[in-house]
This record gives sequence, C-alpha cells and structure tokens, in this order.
Amino acid sequence: MWFITRLGRFNQEQAAIGELAAEPWIDNVKWRLDQGLFVDADLVVGAVRRPVTLAYPDIFPFAPPSVRPREQGERWSIHQYGASGELCLEHRADNWQEHVTGADVLRSAYRLLSTEAGETGDPDASRVVPSAHRVSLGQSLRSELMRLVETEALAAAVAAAGEPRTMTARMFVTGRNCVLFVVKITEPSGVEWRDPTLPEPIGRYAFESGFVVALPSGDARLAHIDAAAASGARALRSLLLGPERAFESSETLVLSPPSGLRAFHVDPKDNAAIEYAIVPPNPGQRAAPGREAFGGKLVGVLGAGSMGSKVAASLARAGVGKFLLIDDDVLGAENVARHELDWRSVGAHKVDGLAERLKFLRPGATVDARRMSLGAQESSGSLHGALAALAKCDLIVDASGSDAGFNYAAGVAAEYARPMVWGRVFAGGYGGMVARSRPGLDPTPLDARAAIHTWCANPEFPKPPKATVDYGAERADGEPMIADDADVGQIAASVARLAIDTLIAAPEPSFEHSAYMIGLRKEWIFTGAFDVWPIDLGGPAARSAEPLSEAEVARAVEALTALIPKEAG
Repeated sequence: MWFITRLGRFNQEQAAIGELAAEPWIDNVKWRLDQGLFVDADLVVGAVRRPVTLAYPDIFPFAPPSVRPREQGERWSIHQYGASGELCLEHRADNWQEHVTGADVLRSAYRLLSTEAGETGDPDASRVVPSAHRVSLGQSLRSELMRLVETEALAAAVAAAGEPRTMTARMFVTGRNCVLFVVKITEPSGVEWRDPTLPEPIGRYAFESGFVVALPSGDARLAHIDAAAASGARALRSLLLGPERAFESSETLVLSPPSGLRAFHVDPKDNAAIEYAIVPPNPGQRAAPGREAFGGKLVGVLGAGSMGSKVAASLARAGVGKFLLIDDDVLGAENVARHELDWRSVGAHKVDGLAERLKFLRPGATVDARRMSLGAQESSGSLHGALAALAKCDLIVDASGSDAGFNYAAGVAAEYARPMVWGRVFAGGYGGMVARSRPGLDPTPLDARAAIHTWCANPEFPKPPKATVDYGAERADGEPMIADDADVGQIAASVARLAIDTLIAAPEPSFEHSAYMIGLRKEWIFTGAFDVWPIDLGGPAARSAEPLSEAEVARAVEALTALIPKEAG
C-alpha cells in the first residue's frame, strides 16, 4: 500500500487534490479507501456533470492513476477504452513520469471532455481531439479471435482474380486465436497457385474452402460490401459471387479491394458473415547479412537429441535450406525437458519430429531423415548409404555424443574434405566444449579431438568431474547424466554459431580459434560462469603416402583391368 509506505507522497497527493477542489469545473471531491485508494469527483463540463473515479494503482507513483466513469455503461469519448472504460489521457502508461500527480490526471480528463464538448458545453456537439496514441499490431488484434494471414504472394494472387476463383485454406487454433492461411487458389482452367512463402506442412492438409475475388477501383460492388455483410452471409455472398452459386456449407471469402485484403467467414446455417482481422506482412529484414547462400547449403546433423535439435533449428532460422538428419531414437516424454520438440512429437522418431519442425521454421526446406545411428548395429547397406549422404554435405555437425558416430563422421569429413563442427555438454551442465575442423585450415577431426584430449590432460589442471562424458550418455548402470535445458541451450547456441561461421567461410572468421572450453559455473578449470578457454589446435598435419613403385602400379592396373567385363570394351 503505497499510501502507507510513502507517506510523504500521500501528503503531496492530498495537497494537490485539495488545491484542485477549488477549481470551478470540479465538485464533490471525496477520498475513498476500498481495497485501494480512490478519489470520486464530478467534472462539470458546461451544463453536464460527469461523475468520475480516480483510481491510484498499487505501485503508484511508478504507474499512472486511471480516470473512468462512476456509472456502468457510460461512454463519453472516443479516447476511452470502451463503455465504462478508463479515459486515454495525456498522462498514460506509455509516457508516465513519477512527478505527475493525480490532480494533473484529473485536469487532463477535464481538458479532454471539455474540448470534445466545444464552447457550448454540449456533449452532443462534440469535437474530435487529435490522438497521440499509437496502436501496435498486437493491440489492434487483441480482441480479434479470427484472423487471416496476408502474405505478399497471397495479396498479388487475389488481386489477379478478376473472376471468382476457388481456394482452400488451413486453420490453426492457438490459444484463443483462430488463424487462417490460404494455401491454394485454383483458376477456372484448373491451374493451381500455391503460396510459396508458406511452410510445406501448413499446406499439406487444407480444411477450409471458399473463394477469392479482386475488386478493382471503380467496381460497383465496393460501395455495398459493408451493408451486405451486415445483412448476412447470403447477401454478401450473392453480391460477390452472384446468386446462382450453390451455398450449402460454410466458406471463406477473400477480397482484394483497393484498400487492402478483406476476408469473411460466411455460414448458410445461421446466415452469419464474420469478418477476419488481417495480419499484414512485415517485410523487414530479420536475418543477418551474408546468409543468402544458406538456402542451397546441405547440413548433416548426427544426433537429433537435445543439442542436435537445437542446433538444427537455429541453422534453419539462419537460412539453411537442406538437412540430413541421422538418429534412431524415439522422443520420450522425459526428453521434452531439454528438447526443441514438445509433447506433439512424443512417441515419434526424433528425426521425423525434427524434420517437421525444420520445415515449419524454414519454408521450402528439404529434409532427409534417417532413422539410424552411426556405430549401432545396422546393416552395412544402411551405413554405407548414410555415409555416402554425409559425404555430399556442405557441413557435418556431430551432436550424437557417441564416439563411434564421431569416428564415422570424422572419417567422411577427412576423406571428402568436408568441414565438421561438434560439441559436448559436460555431465551436470557445468560447461561444455565446441570445436570445428575446416579442410586445409585445421587438423582433421580425429587429430583435433586428440589435440583436445591432450590439452585436457594438462597436469596442472584439476581432475575433471566427468568432463569428457556427454550429458546425454547413459552409464552402464542405466542412470542418465543430467543437465538443464539452459545448459544445453548455451552450448548448442555456441555450436550453431560456430557452424554458421564455418558455412560463411569468410576470409576473416569470427572465431580466433577452432576449439573452446566454455564454463557455465565454477567447476574444474572454470573460475566462474562464462569462463571461456580457447584451445590452439594448430594447422593441418602434412600427410604423405609412401609412393608405389612402377611394378606395384602396373600390378594393380592389370588386376583392375582384368575385372572389367569384356562387353564393356
């Protein structure tokens, strides 16, 4: 209760209200204590009395008081939050300053009402007071439950529909929001248009149907849309499509007048025509520069667990358009505590759930999801196919936590000169490690891992708790290692950032080293949170094979030649 903890400010407020009570335009000023502090008063606007209540908030003076009608249902001003709602005044939430008093707020209320009433004081002869209030998109849509998402591609397609064209759409219900996406528009000739900006899973199933129609400037129907909608679904539909079309089930009508898209849900059962709120496109730049080429990059991710799922999602948001996912695990309810996925994917293979997630994050993304684990008991054919697919990747990310998986990926990276990034979260989540190997710049992944192990074996370092054990690995006794989602997220973000820098392949990389130990709290070598230790891996090792003699070369060529079928020439 601010008026008890801040007695000085309470005295100031009483004095200010007392001075205000002497003004001729305010009467019957009374303080009231009722689950809060209030001031009731009558504002005399010409010949009309406006009974108001000034309500102080619990955290005054850090938030503004409000002024509203004392009687229910009163609507006095266009600058009012609905009937019985508070007045939108000069002193409000977006510009509040602590030195402003309740008396200042009451003066503002009087200025608003008297200015709108004009010199005669007649509220019916109101004048418009310019608004300084800027409404955000979120505020304007706050009470709109039914919404249609407009994309630039959709607006252009509807504007081109000189004659009504059939369309199908997909409705998503999120909380209290029913959001509609137009997926497909079909021309009379049967040619289909699909919105290329929508993620593929949105358009996979379409449950809503209806029509789109353009209404260019000068179209006689423009002047009658609102009246027809007020009359009901049949009147609006007849105006836009003509009376001859059958109308047996609910539909959505999307219009393109000069003022911008409008859409209505029409239902013949109750003859209702409900207008959708339009969610407009925002073409503002979101991605960092230099990501334009990422759409054509193929990234292979080994391990679709907690770290791998986060890294893959981050890369999709950065613009990567092609993924190879390799993991044989199924998402369990217990995995949701740390995973990018949620309960909607529980019971599914992680790669399948993650593939769907990536397609939602990156429209047009292609994902090759393989339900297998490198190093597990798989057929040789499956293993060979996975390794061949990895060899085509522009970047390999190992988040499997498996030594066998790392070895296979490292072999492919070295053999086919592919860059590779990997990371680990240390058991208990006290830190982690991130590293990369770039062909021609860094040691091979196996050599880099050996260098990291040598670095960790520094006799001056204390014995690590379980520093080389991945948090997700399961010990022989079946007890899993534990780390919070925040711990995994910190290291996964560093892996993703290292991967992005590797894909950019700029002459001046963002990372001075190719391996780092990252501390999240005081443990092992880390002196505290975010204590980072770079590891100098050195350059690539020179490798030279022992040259064959001329006789050895000739013997190999002869043996291979003998294997070629004679019919092959």
